[in-house]
Amino acid sequence: MSIKSILNIFGGEAYELNALTAALAITHTSRATLRILHLVEPPVVSDVTGIGIYSGLVYGDLATVERVDQETKALTQAAKTYAEAYCHHQNVPLLSEGTQVTMGQAQAFFRAVTGDVRDNLPREASTADLIVTDYDNRPEGDLSVILTGLFNADRPVLAVPRQPASAVRTEGYCQTIMFAWDGSVPSGKALREAVAHMLHATNIFVVRVMSDDGAVDEQVRSDLITYLRSHCIDAEFLFVERDKRKVGEILLQEATRLKADMLVMGAYGRGHISEMLLGGVTDYVLKHANLPLLLAH
Repeated sequence: MSIKSILNIFGGEAYELNALTAALAITHTSRATLRILHLVEPPVVSDVTGIGIYSGLVYGDLATVERVDQETKALTQAAKTYAEAYCHHQNVPLLSEGTQVTMGQAQAFFRAVTGDVRDNLPREASTADLIVTDYDNRPEGDLSVILTGLFNADRPVLAVPRQPASAVRTEGYCQTIMFAWDGSVPSGKALREAVAHMLHATNIFVVRVMSDDGAVDEQVRSDLITYLRSHCIDAEFLFVERDKRKVGEILLQEATRLKADMLVMGAYGRGHISEMLLGGVTDYVLKHANLPLLLAH
């Protein structure tokens, strides 16, 4: 369950640097290979109407399209410059595309790809153990990378906030991990994906929000502890009363109380459309969290 191949989605903006930092920290500690992927949506110009379309926006003249194209090229160069500087700072060699990797050493590549997230991320992530990206927790925040990574690429996603409550680690893995266990299939998958992180952590808490009837399934608790101890992981199991709060609110309050620097959870147990329309734990957490989230579906 080691992490040896990491994919970081990096648009070249300063607010994405926390995610790049986290990806490089894991890469360095795990002696993994990191691919820094910069996705570029090209302008499309109709030969008939002369109308330009760029990233879903419509422009009425080619001069505007050309200007936006130049800005995009500048952003790509900025992304590469950031990648070079941050790789150098964290002692991860940035290799040229096509260079054969050295087994057992930390290394990185920068790749610029023309196309959108939905079409390209599943292919790029097919050879990755982990996707690392930033997330915008505003109500209108763009979650396309997270959703595509979870549902289309079927990969765990480490989502790093643009404005975290505390500084993102520049070395190694998170040290205090809170795992939100609800017994679902996505929760079980998140547990398996979290093992590699937990093996490097100092404090691990398993939090179960109790059902409305207050019942505690001791067999499930015992099986979960056995699973973790089988992987040489010692965790503290905590039951939390639900009361009148939302489950997502309870989880974030517990993460704050435990001073967790990562929250692990199964994502979108009811599907992301249902959660966004009806409200759900994952949707609430993504819109209110300010710490790194390890998500699996």
